[in-house]
Amino acid sequence: FSGWSALSTFGERFSSSVLPSVLGMVADAQAVAIFGLANILGGYLYSAASVLDRMFLPKAARVLEDDSDAAKLQSFMVTCGRYQLIVTGLLFVGFIALGDRFVFCWMGDGYEVVWGCAIALMIPNMMRMPQNSGEAILDVMGVVKEKALIRFSMLVLTLLLAFPLSLSFGVMGACM
Repeated sequence: FSGWSALSTFGERFSSSVLPSVLGMVADAQAVAIFGLANILGGYLYSAASVLDRMFLPKAARVLEDDSDAAKLQSFMVTCGRYQLIVTGLLFVGFIALGDRFVFCWMGDGYEVVWGCAIALMIPNMMRMPQNSGEAILDVMGVVKEKALIRFSMLVLTLLLAFPLSLSFGVMGACM
């Protein structure tokens, strides 16, 4: 369990950690800095979703322990996903509306591309975040091998696509 959980976490977080190195090989230092800033902003949204995800973990364990009824479990997952989507959706829409001004106030002139890169990093997470409660339930059930293999496959796919996209589109390609 611990080994597969470690591989899962490694696969999930390593892909965003390796992209600055890829950018450093195919682009310049400014692209690496812009990606780092966009990754920080994208990480804020990811952190908010993770907090909500772990907040529902004790309830998920009780639902699994008390009654393993699939309909009740699915209803719980939909409810959790809805809360996550509402909270993270509000943060995401707020960033779309005000993020360019925030980046200007934070970094000054010349960093306008950070806003677009951060949005490109946030979009996949917005699609995946409502499913986080299901992932937490998989953890409680002890089904981590499949999740780890999927996340590791995501890492390999990221590495395969990072070079050509970064070469063609620079920092925006790395974010895509």
